[in-house]
Amino acid sequence: NLIRYQVTGEVKQAPTDSKGAADKALVSNSGRIVADGGTVLMTSRAASNVQDNVVNNTGMIEATSVGVHDGEVDLDAGTLDDRKDGYRQNAGTVEDSGRIDVAGNQKGETGGTVRMTAANVVVADGAHIDAQGHNGGGTVLIGGELHGRSGLKRAGTVTIGKAVINASATHEGDGGKVAIWSRHVTSFDGTVKAEGGRHGGDGGFVETSGDKLSVGGDARVMTLAGS
Repeated sequence: NLIRYQVTGEVKQAPTDSKGAADKALVSNSGRIVADGGTVLMTSRAASNVQDNVVNNTGMIEATSVGVHDGEVDLDAGTLDDRKDGYRQNAGTVEDSGRIDVAGNQKGETGGTVRMTAANVVVADGAHIDAQGHNGGGTVLIGGELHGRSGLKRAGTVTIGKAVINASATHEGDGGKVAIWSRHVTSFDGTVKAEGGRHGGDGGFVETSGDKLSVGGDARVMTLAGS
């Protein structure tokens, strides 16, 4: 928490690129953000006259655990409003096609937490979310909490392409938890691991839920206990 960048206030008009063409994303990262042991928050809020409200990560976000401090990454492109099926009319999309790293690789460390909340969440082919921990897996919440419990904004649709999400314990300890959840349509074709440590530990918990759930032929889920 030594360095903080913050832009406040609603976006009043749709953004454009350097050539004046419409730019879909209000918040975009194509480089590398590092906040070891800290929190990275990418969030977008747009005025009602702006149609798209998008957070787009194509680069790398790293908030690995340091000692007892677990890293956290939040990508948020929606505002809760129960009158509009859980989101304001202009609530948008979180798109991730890069790498998010909240691992805790040192002795005694556990994996951190990744949250993706928006009306629509897309984790594209080739994306990688690492929440592994030496002494316990972390938490990855995409579109909502486990079973859609309150406390985290809930997505309308979630799409997971051929991506890898790993919340396993690497040495000992229990696997973490992964929720891939939406109110309406969830499409899942990725790989999720929440395994116990190789020197002992229970497997973790993985949920893929939606009013309509589609599981692709490349989908893989592994929650093995440690030896």
